[in-house]
Amino acid sequence: MAEEEQPPGKFLADFGDAVMEMYRKRNMFYQQNPSACEADLEKMLDAEIKRILEQFEPKLTSLKGTDKSVAFMLVGRVHNVRSTHSKLAEEFLYKAVKMNPMLSDAWNELGECYYKGGQADKALNCFQCVLKHVQDKKALRNLSIILRSQDRLTASSLQDSVQRSREALQLDFDDGASWYNLGNAYLTTFFHRGQQEKDLLQALSCYKKALHDEDQKSNPDLHYSLAEASRYTENFQTALDSYVASHRFNPSWTVPLDKADNLEMYLKELDEAVRSKGKMRPRKLEQLVKNVKPHHDKAFGGSVKKSLAELTSSDERVGVAGTAERPNVYVLLKVVATLSSRALAFTCCAVDEHLECVAVSVFNFDEGRAMAVGDTLAIARPVLRAHNVTLRGGARASFRLLRVTDPRTLAVNGRPIPNEWLAPVILKSELYNS
Repeated sequence: MAEEEQPPGKFLADFGDAVMEMYRKRNMFYQQNPSACEADLEKMLDAEIKRILEQFEPKLTSLKGTDKSVAFMLVGRVHNVRSTHSKLAEEFLYKAVKMNPMLSDAWNELGECYYKGGQADKALNCFQCVLKHVQDKKALRNLSIILRSQDRLTASSLQDSVQRSREALQLDFDDGASWYNLGNAYLTTFFHRGQQEKDLLQALSCYKKALHDEDQKSNPDLHYSLAEASRYTENFQTALDSYVASHRFNPSWTVPLDKADNLEMYLKELDEAVRSKGKMRPRKLEQLVKNVKPHHDKAFGGSVKKSLAELTSSDERVGVAGTAERPNVYVLLKVVATLSSRALAFTCCAVDEHLECVAVSVFNFDEGRAMAVGDTLAIARPVLRAHNVTLRGGARASFRLLRVTDPRTLAVNGRPIPNEWLAPVILKSELYNS
């Protein structure tokens, strides 16, 4: 007896469910197979693609009209499951939108396929085609990504990128992918529009809200972005934990693990350098702090000089990431050690007149002009924070750190930092997936 023909609606629903399940398996693969490698993932995808196409593709010939366009889209989605461009995916998705120009899901999928192949203009056109007919959160998110891509980044496109991300979120306030997308838009804005503190704090807030969505908790890119933003704010514990989580959710991607290793080495170096006061002998330290020339202490004459102990006990105004910023105050320090370049900021250790030692990180500073042991630092509006970070394996790194985001609040040997010594930090996008 011949097999009863399945109604088109039921066939497409089953096909769609099979494709969704394949994507779920892909997204959860490393969680469910912690010891697996990228080759194992590829092997699983090969098997899934073969199984799904063998089951559903032969029945496409019986479909007509919009049903056939949806089926072509689903075949395209099957081939588009990898992070690399697929010519077959492109061909089937193109057929789908030609047959049914109102099929938003196919336009979105085709745009993502083009973007993987480096065809940003074609991708942009696809997402705009969707938005001509309907407000679609996926199209808005994808459009936001393209608008802030490096090859087309301008002040205007960056503003448009943030706006598109906001519009996507307004369509579904609980969508973690939209929160993550908006966080990336704010982070890009921070590094390309004057490093305004509110943009960075908004990015961090968005990433944390994105993690409330179960579908995003295993997203390695989200954890990586949170780590990078936290590293800049020197929330070292969050940064380290997030790098580790990013690698855990995709062990084949080694960048987060390298960043975690680098950060741990930096924190250990800081802990040791501050604890040992740069390994400088007591007599040499005493001679060093006495060797402050009169003009070294004149750079911020209208402010009040404080010791590190006085900073710790003074009233605080909460600044970036919960740190304490004190206006009309400065500290005078002597450099006792400089650290190897493992951070986003130039880092040294310095002591005050009472031989209390603290780390100093200076952002947006040309390291080619780096301070040397023995230099006198005057830091206006000092931002001091105590750090106590638990490393992998249970060891701890503990130190106090003065954070200088604007080198123009710093004077070296009595001389303010000139503009040619400034070098804005640029955070590179190294995400595993776009």
